[in-house]
Amino acid sequence: MTGARGVILRTSRSVARALFHALFAFVLCRIAPAVADVSVEVTMLKVSIHGWTYALEAAIVRPGDGAGRWPVAMITHGSPRSAADRPNVHINNRMLAQAKDMAFRGWLAVAVIRRGFGSSDQPFAEGYDCDKPNFQRALFTAVEDVAATYALVQTWPEADTSRTIAIGVSVGGATMLAWSSTRPAGLRAVINVSGGTGSKAPLINCDENGLVNAFGVFGETSRVPTLWFYSENDSFLPPQLVKRMHAAFTKAGGNAMLHAYGPMGNDGHEIWATSEGRVLWMGAVDKFLHAENLPTWDPAPINVATSRFNDAAKRTLAYYLAFPTQKALAISREKGVARFIGNNVELPAAQKKALDVCEKAAGEPCDILINNFTPVAAK
Repeated sequence: MTGARGVILRTSRSVARALFHALFAFVLCRIAPAVADVSVEVTMLKVSIHGWTYALEAAIVRPGDGAGRWPVAMITHGSPRSAADRPNVHINNRMLAQAKDMAFRGWLAVAVIRRGFGSSDQPFAEGYDCDKPNFQRALFTAVEDVAATYALVQTWPEADTSRTIAIGVSVGGATMLAWSSTRPAGLRAVINVSGGTGSKAPLINCDENGLVNAFGVFGETSRVPTLWFYSENDSFLPPQLVKRMHAAFTKAGGNAMLHAYGPMGNDGHEIWATSEGRVLWMGAVDKFLHAENLPTWDPAPINVATSRFNDAAKRTLAYYLAFPTQKALAISREKGVARFIGNNVELPAAQKKALDVCEKAAGEPCDILINNFTPVAAK
């Protein structure tokens, strides 16, 4: 995986579903830690940028009860087109669900709201003039917030920053690619979901050439593997622009695998948040993490618990494993019908609904078999 540069994967919905089954078969032979629960702390972090102290809204999501030492997943957000919407960018509505997904996979997830957004300190620092934008300067300014937060995280005893991944959406994805070009210590990979900037209206960018050039600059010194995820009907970043960004990044020396999905929902830019999008890019991230021997869910106990699954149940399981947390999977007692509920509901509610839909589909009693990624018992 780390040797692949400039790879493009185009995936339709039907092909994507088939890939889940292949992914399931691949990961059953890998070993990774299991996490039964996570703890969430939404807080204000005091960081230093150019000698000034700023308070940044953040979430720290720890695996389990928080005890132990964990690899780090740094996460940051996008930017709305309208400045009036910046105060509405908060942890709970932008990144908390994805941070929990990573914590359930064994990562200390640190999601940060940059200056000028949400409850973080002002001023907004990463702006540009759309008539003559300097995207490099804007994105490297956004990098300052991520780097300052990371410098603080490096002092935490529970943070194993020798194994760090960077995850960002929209402007946040471009920010993480820019950060990788500075070669931060311990960074192992970047997950770029719909990354870019400069969208002033649907399918209209302030300066497409300037954005492409900026990505080329990032590629000159970025050397970690990067995974890119985009949808065909992204109103912020249309496919032809994404191809140019990817080509510029990889031609300059960057390592990027582009996953180009078909149309999703009303706007493919939302694949970060929707269940349909998250199940695709998180499934691909899991495959990458297994291949790189980085933490994700533990396949060994799941293999034992599901060893007697029929083909239909195996397909359901493959989809379930990539589906957003919190989640629960139920199996019927005689027919082996599998059903699940997930996507950021509380676990007891997911369990109840999973049992209900399973029993309705099977016409017989069902039992909860897996909570998030932890089997209840082998069946």
